Amino acid sequence: MKHLKLWYVGVVCFFFIVKVNAQETEPVLARARYQFIHVNDTANRDHPKEEEMVLYAGINRSFFTSNAEEEINRQMEEQVANPSFDGNINLVSKGSSTNESFYFVSNTQTLKRIYRLMQNQYILDEPYPQLDWKISDDTLTIGGYNCQKATVSFKGRTYTAWFSPELPFSFGPWKLHGLPGLILDVADSKKEVVFHFVGFEKLDHVNLQIGTTTDYIETNQEALDRLLKAFKENRQTFMDVQGQGGRSNAANVISGLPKKEDAFSSIDPGKIKSINVNKNAGGVSNTDNNPIELTK
Repeated sequence: MKHLKLWYVGVVCFFFIVKVNAQETEPVLARARYQFIHVNDTANRDHPKEEEMVLYAGINRSFFTSNAEEEINRQMEEQVANPSFDGNINLVSKGSSTNESFYFVSNTQTLKRIYRLMQNQYILDEPYPQLDWKISDDTLTIGGYNCQKATVSFKGRTYTAWFSPELPFSFGPWKLHGLPGLILDVADSKKEVVFHFVGFEKLDHVNLQIGTTTDYIETNQEALDRLLKAFKENRQTFMDVQGQGGRSNAANVISGLPKKEDAFSSIDPGKIKSINVNKNAGGVSNTDNNPIELTK
């Protein structure tokens, strides 16, 4: 049971324990959530990959990442708090979460990609996207916000985005940015890469900071490719090596998130019978023949 509790706390604290150089941060002002849909296998279009993603935004910085850990936490907390809780926790996961996160600094035109592999995170410099948006007069209301239409061609796809001038952030999901308002909804012309708006909340009343730490592993694409190849060819050996002195919580970008109360602290640990994880991938194919970026 001790190991069970430590696993849960590790999930909760994924973003919480972080050393940050205050000179390289700025306050987080808002958070937006998106439902990410990706047709990764063109022979299996009816079962795309789906995952909730989250964007933290400041004035000049943003961080876009998976919200999978938060979803698992919500499920656990709801079940433990239910008066009919019988000691068996049943979690639903849609398979592996997205391994990549993106950190933007707009005033210096900096983009860093963060790749999570086991307990380590690797940070790479990426070319800053120069997007030639075409803004039209078309409007749409999304989530109660007035939005305007814009289109752009990027990495082999043509995207249509809806941004809200009411939300003065020049960011959006993934690498899509640079509009005079937060991008709330965007999809490519074939509906193979989609980010649907889920929710938006202001965080200017919370002491959150956004900025990279000094505790990460810097690398480049060539070295990361070799690492991923080694991982796929001999996963067990790789895991054994990584387990010996590997770094954890590397390249965290958001600091100051309040630590949640441990869901197990309010009940007798002896009442926890089991934790079951149902990886319900919903028929999603393991074949990835349709990457988001079709061109270099």
